[in-house]
Amino acid sequence: MTKPASERLGPLVARVRQQAAAFVARDGEVRAESPDAVHQMRVATRRLRSCLRTFRSAFEAVPAAHLSDELSWIADVLGAARDAQVIAERIAEEGPAAALLADGNGEEVRALEEAMASSRYQALIVEIATFAISPPLARDAKGRRWMVRRLKREIERVVAKLHEADALEGFARDDALHAARKIVKRVRYAAETLEPLYGKRARRIANAFEAVQIALGDHHDAIVLQARLQGRPEPEAAELLVREQERAERAEAAFGSAWAHVVDTLARRWPTA
Repeated sequence: MTKPASERLGPLVARVRQQAAAFVARDGEVRAESPDAVHQMRVATRRLRSCLRTFRSAFEAVPAAHLSDELSWIADVLGAARDAQVIAERIAEEGPAAALLADGNGEEVRALEEAMASSRYQALIVEIATFAISPPLARDAKGRRWMVRRLKREIERVVAKLHEADALEGFARDDALHAARKIVKRVRYAAETLEPLYGKRARRIANAFEAVQIALGDHHDAIVLQARLQGRPEPEAAELLVREQERAERAEAAFGSAWAHVVDTLARRWPTA
């Protein structure tokens, strides 16, 4: 007798419920301006949306696509607010010179406050809760072997994007590395989803890709800040631009080491279907 989809996809259902709960739990923290709350809510949003994208055919198409679109909306708003916080942190680290980066940072925070006060956001909270309580799983949804294949597919996409980046230079390469980072996060989140099935093997894959994600994130942050500094006439701008260029170089070196670890991890720790 064939098991119901909820049993075949137990780890995925659990993951959806866990991240839905995490998102809702961060609501009050963000409103109270608790430290790191915006970042944590953003992460929960990304993890939940990653489930819907990486394992999309496990769900009924229409409700999953609608929830994914709404999560994309709030993720963009959270991302802008979080980027403003990152810039504020850089200002604190670098001192007066970094004040050049501060233009307009309050707008992103106000946009988040307005979004969370909207009827669209309130509808999203209800939609997330409803989806988590009774995930609309497709009748023909597969099981653990299929989930591993989906993880492998995301890894293949990372490799393809990094090969593309290697053939590019300048801003085009930076954009390709940023695109690769987005897929790297999906690999990490997919591996975390599979941890109940594969334990340490899945955890080591998730950890290896997390290191790549961090390195590429540091690289992207440095590139974004360089763009904000380009063409500024102030003497402090030139000083800060050099620092961010050096930071980008260090991040790229860290990425190389992290990717070498990924290759070694995949050779020794691959989950079997």
